[in-house]
Amino acid sequence: MRAPKQFVDLQNDVTAASIEWLREGFESIEHIKRYTVMGFGTDQGKLGNINGLAIAGAGIESQHS
Repeated sequence: MRAPKQFVDLQNDVTAASIEWLREGFESIEHIKRYTVMGFGTDQGKLGNINGLAIAGAGIESQHS
């Protein structure tokens, strides 16, 4: 049984899996935001960006360990 999708930005349907997949090879959080359109909704990222940044940051931290 598949796990349910974990939505990070509900306005643009950005999932945690899409951020985890994208963080490899990207040098800036801006690249992830542009590719996933995270934070482009009417809230301008006030709701979803902090979660997306945390997911991306955890991946970057584990890559440098």
